[in-house]
Amino acid sequence: GIVTRGAGVFGAAAEIILGIIISAFFLKGGNAILSPVSNALKHILGKEDGEALLATSAMAIRGVAVGIMGTAFIAAIFAWIGLLIAGIPFSLGIAAIVFFLVIIQIGPLPVWIPLVIWLFVQGHNGWAVFMIVYGVALLAIDSVVKPLLISKSGKLPFLVLFLGVIGGMVAWGFTGMFKGAIIVAVFYTVFTNWLERKEVAANAIAID
Repeated sequence: GIVTRGAGVFGAAAEIILGIIISAFFLKGGNAILSPVSNALKHILGKEDGEALLATSAMAIRGVAVGIMGTAFIAAIFAWIGLLIAGIPFSLGIAAIVFFLVIIQIGPLPVWIPLVIWLFVQGHNGWAVFMIVYGVALLAIDSVVKPLLISKSGKLPFLVLFLGVIGGMVAWGFTGMFKGAIIVAVFYTVFTNWLERKEVAANAIAID
């Protein structure tokens, strides 16, 4: 009933807020936080492999925090400004929905298209055209800025991190973005390291 739906909405909002807090937490003191993990991995896997996996985990966390959460925040602020300029009611709430949609990788169109249609129906053709142009710019933020931010956060391919984020959210909710990204990134690093070592060994045999 209403109570169950309300609890669901509250839970989703709490997870989003927790995701933002985790992002800020790791961005602020990531190296200090991961120091004990670094020592353990070096002891278990050896210095080289331990440092490689730790660096990969850190890149995944940074990629989610900077790339996914950062893009959603920028898109929401940008959307809010456009909504205010166009005089759209409940602009802050709509911007919050844009933030949510960008985080879950759907993008702002499910909100933006109905707004444009509503403006045309109301006879505000000029503002409708403005919102179309503004929506294209908003899509550019979601489609262009996100890969750029992720690429700046480390050497992990955008597709690897994207798959980890989506899989993590499906399995564990919004906070699963970090779990999924780390798991996929670690597997990617282990696999690429294995391929590199295999190639080096093959070259060494060929030389001999």
